[in-house]
Amino acid sequence: MADTKPLIRRMLQMSLADISVLEVPTGERYKDTDFQLTTVAGSKNYALWSELAALGWLTALPDPVPPPGGESVALRAFAQTPEGKDAIPRLLADYVRERDQLAARISSIHNEHCLPFATALLHKVKEAGGTPNDVMILTALTVEKVVKTGFPEQNRTAAAENICHYIRLRVADPAKVV
Repeated sequence: MADTKPLIRRMLQMSLADISVLEVPTGERYKDTDFQLTTVAGSKNYALWSELAALGWLTALPDPVPPPGGESVALRAFAQTPEGKDAIPRLLADYVRERDQLAARISSIHNEHCLPFATALLHKVKEAGGTPNDVMILTALTVEKVVKTGFPEQNRTAAAENICHYIRLRVADPAKVV
């Protein structure tokens, strides 16, 4: 069996929606069905599916022919191979196991380090006679440091925007999982 660790690392960078495309046709209901997957060239799914094709688990199909008078679209299609019918469900099971283990490790970091830091920050600002504005400034400076040291320069703006987006979601609905 192929080393699936690089595939799983790639999959952990993808959205659940991207991964779900592989889950549907591998389910019990579709086990005896041939299926085709279509994606856009250059997408995360395209990169993953190309790797699965290199392993012989999918086959890249010819590019779709545009309708008469229509414009060509950069769609790419793949079909599952007999080897893929066995291998892809195992890959997905390994992915789910690794995703759940990673979630547990990240949750532990949040509980053991982030929450105590946030509590201590608020306590220290209050103790110093600081205001809510001081909390905002210190929080922004802390997040800025994390973004500047944790992300490549070309990704920093998007990272900061995503962080703000997640904060808005959580403030609006604390039970929301992001």
